[in-house]
Amino acid sequence: MAEVVAHYFPRLVELHNYSQANSVRKKMYNWSTMNGKQVPRAPNASPLMITFAHTVKVFKRMGFQIDNDSVSEVVNCKPGAIEAVLMTVQEKVGCRSGHCAHSV
Repeated sequence: MAEVVAHYFPRLVELHNYSQANSVRKKMYNWSTMNGKQVPRAPNASPLMITFAHTVKVFKRMGFQIDNDSVSEVVNCKPGAIEAVLMTVQEKVGCRSGHCAHSV
């Protein structure tokens, strides 16, 4: 997700803050970094990871946030979860770049 947003808004996303993730813990860290709000703490997650997540807030700067339940569903690979998030991001990316469907 960070790479998608960085493609359209490179100044909003610092890709070095995101690592490749296969574990739920690392996925939650990446999503909390994008989302800018604390997501449910994964077991053995360091306090530094949660504190750092509050400093980035990419989605918040774009004018929205993904709720914790949706983040959890995406991280845990629930069918259809990522599609709903992608539709939200697509709408917000379009609006920020001047192609908002509501402004026509």
